[in-house]
Amino acid sequence: MLDPTLFSEQRVHVWLRHARAMAVFFVAALMLILGFPGLDLVGGQRFSTEQSRERMTQRSPLGWVAVAAADLNKVVRQPAVKLFKPLQRPLRIAQSWGLYGSGPRRLSHLEVRIDGSLVYRSQSDTAAWRASTFRYRRLRPVISALCAGDHERESAFVDWIATLAAVDFVEAQTVEIQCVVGPFPDGTPSKSRVSQRRLLSELRP
Repeated sequence: MLDPTLFSEQRVHVWLRHARAMAVFFVAALMLILGFPGLDLVGGQRFSTEQSRERMTQRSPLGWVAVAAADLNKVVRQPAVKLFKPLQRPLRIAQSWGLYGSGPRRLSHLEVRIDGSLVYRSQSDTAAWRASTFRYRRLRPVISALCAGDHERESAFVDWIATLAAVDFVEAQTVEIQCVVGPFPDGTPSKSRVSQRRLLSELRP
């Protein structure tokens, strides 16, 4: 005979507490499996040969831990990641460890020259004409697009800089805007990527 207290209010509360505890455990385990730091970089072939496993165990007293972690990643975690991959976006745990790379190999700088003289260069303390304007957070993506070769924005942005130069340098004749590329971290300019020239006399009334 069915227990009449099976669906009582007190029993239902107990079941709900157990269900919540199981749900929390499931989500925590899922986040640990899908988002465990660094295991995405291990791959499925790490320590796949007996020789590599022996070298690792002989190299360090804790080498067996690395071998066991690689086996766990290959046998358990990677199949689980493939199974639960559709849940990564709803749970907001999808991530790419490529964000923590070694940084860019080359660095781009915006330069503005008035009548051949350098008046502005990115990150320069001496050539700092309208530096606060060019460093404005909403303008930086436009400069990045210009240096990346976005020709749709290029002409309008250069015209805007030329208009500013015509106001600030009353007697100047020409303005030249260019992006120079240099190796990182030295940053020394070595190659011009974009270069445009404007006559300021055409912009004045």
